[in-house]
Amino acid sequence: MPVYRTIVDPSMSMEQIQDQLDDERLLIGIGKGKRPTKNVPKHRVAIVKYGFSRTAEDDELFEKGGVLGKLYMLVNGPAGKRRVPVMLSEEKFDTQDRQKGDGSIETVPLNNSRKVVLCIDPLTKEPLAGVREKPSAAEVLLYMILGELNLPGIQRSDRRDRASEDESDLVALFINSSVKTLLDKQPDPDNKLMQTLASKQLYYGAPPVKVQKKTANGKVIDVWEEGTGPKMFNIGLKEYVDTQVETKDGIKTVKKPTYVVKQYTKDEILNNEELRQTIVQAIATQMHWNTDDYMFGESASVDASRTILGKLVLHLIEQDFKAGVFDNMTPEQIINHKVSIMGCPQLSFRIGDFYSIPEEGARQMGDFKEEAGSVLAWMIKAGKIKTDAGEQIFTAPFVFASGVKPTSNNPVQKVAQGLSIPIQEAKGVK
Repeated sequence: MPVYRTIVDPSMSMEQIQDQLDDERLLIGIGKGKRPTKNVPKHRVAIVKYGFSRTAEDDELFEKGGVLGKLYMLVNGPAGKRRVPVMLSEEKFDTQDRQKGDGSIETVPLNNSRKVVLCIDPLTKEPLAGVREKPSAAEVLLYMILGELNLPGIQRSDRRDRASEDESDLVALFINSSVKTLLDKQPDPDNKLMQTLASKQLYYGAPPVKVQKKTANGKVIDVWEEGTGPKMFNIGLKEYVDTQVETKDGIKTVKKPTYVVKQYTKDEILNNEELRQTIVQAIATQMHWNTDDYMFGESASVDASRTILGKLVLHLIEQDFKAGVFDNMTPEQIINHKVSIMGCPQLSFRIGDFYSIPEEGARQMGDFKEEAGSVLAWMIKAGKIKTDAGEQIFTAPFVFASGVKPTSNNPVQKVAQGLSIPIQEAKGVK
């Protein structure tokens, strides 16, 4: 198993990380699809500077060789020459904390052999009593997507068929569940890239409709948008389908895994525990933290009048304050305290990521200094985006990271010291 680490010094503040993002000492790219142009007549996946539009031409860090939707950190090449991309890993929702018999807490990985334990009452939307496990991030997110959680500081919709702006923004902060995740058609089981995209399909809303829109350069493209009608929950679930394959003994039918979109009503999910567990398990093992660039540019500063992350964290702090959690804590203990959504570790926020103790010290929380930075800076600080590359990145004179083709006929076998996979397999990093 790869060993992951943060991409910056863990002691750096959110403001310091933001400074490095602003002056591009820390340069982040993302793999984005590019339509054919006069200069490049084929569809391709370029690595573009994070935060630029899909149609801009001057944002490209690498013309091709990226993996769609993957994040990259651009690091200096040998002798300080051209920067090269190292693929990053987004945190998934595939763990759950449980209390052992001796009272200690262990983190359990969720996979094909370890199933998630449901911990939220579908009627009260509160944690179940007498359960050793804590609510998993995947289960909390399911209720959040369905608009069924009452979170501090988050304005609820007064209509059961429509989410409020706060609720929609909060879901988008954690997970991509937009209509854009849906595919036009069922992909071939052997198409690994399309199967990966099929596994990320997650959308709760009215039946989507396809509309035509003009891009910035005037081209007309088809895009999915939310239509009208009853809301349905859409998710790509794994199935095994009969597939014809050619063997030395002739054509045979074998079962191959594929991801098929299934649709359910909110009531079907809330009233069926087996279905609910299937969906939560799929979110846990197939999805990861949202990396859409429109969300990463938002402010993460704790201010109730501004963006969604700041609102949420501020009200979670106020909730713990009113409950007396901070009564006997020193300022240093408060800084290291984590507030959370329903006690879920993956959906927790360290107060010290958003506040710092000024040089003159602090006697109470009101003396703390508010940290400024973007959601991207916070996610880097919180380790939601990591790398499995070692601190001494290069071990060979020429290195080409995930998917970027070498000009030499002698490909480098290791991207980085401590990287557990050869360069040819780099696209497999989750």
